[in-house]
Amino acid sequence: MKVKDGEGYDIRSFDDKGNEFHIEVKTTTGGKHTPFYMSENERAYMEKMKEKYSLYRVYNFDRVSGIGDYFVLSGTKLIDNESFNPISYEISYKAK
Repeated sequence: MKVKDGEGYDIRSFDDKGNEFHIEVKTTTGGKHTPFYMSENERAYMEKMKEKYSLYRVYNFDRVSGIGDYFVLSGTKLIDNESFNPISYEISYKAK
């Protein structure tokens, strides 16, 4: 089941025992080790729900055919083994 933007994940699903889990999908046309972007909201949700969270990493995606390769990482594995580097800031003008 697709969820609305801002929830921190893309898909709400269930395993064969009826347990709910959440899926985030990140897609690039680059290779397996191409860096990808995740919002702070997505990162925070993954950390909070790491036991019920998986990231599907689609790479070598061909936009014409709609075909790519993929692998799956659990939220726990992402938190424990990957590097998260903040790279941008939102700038808001203050009213004077």
